[in-house]
Amino acid sequence: MCETLKNKYQVCEEIGQGRFGVITWCLSPTKNSFFACKTIDKSLLADQVDRDCLEKEPKVMLFLPPHPNILQIHDAFDSDDSLTLILDLCEPYTLYDKVIKSNGGLPERSQTRLIQMILRGGGGSEVTRAEHHR
Repeated sequence: MCETLKNKYQVCEEIGQGRFGVITWCLSPTKNSFFACKTIDKSLLADQVDRDCLEKEPKVMLFLPPHPNILQIHDAFDSDDSLTLILDLCEPYTLYDKVIKSNGGLPERSQTRLIQMILRGGGGSEVTRAEHHR
């Protein structure tokens, strides 16, 4: 973990992990806010495709306009051995939790709202066309 990150954020406990790294929650004392801290271990990248994705992910996210259904990058720290992104801290449940783990499935109205949110996150034009052709 780089010194700049340690100076700007108080990194706390782990809240998740994936194939390439871990996610912890962190506190920004200057903003008095909590964020997610996604740290990707570059040594776990298997091939050039993985490395290209690692390079492109933050660039793509930075170009997306602010949207309530899309995570925003608040800060980034790159070193030889890791990339750390400071992101919005999301609700403690995932789409998987809402859909798969729900007893008896979600009502159609809830499914419709979820699909609309997903499509709006992709630009919104798809939702307009889908609603138009109902």
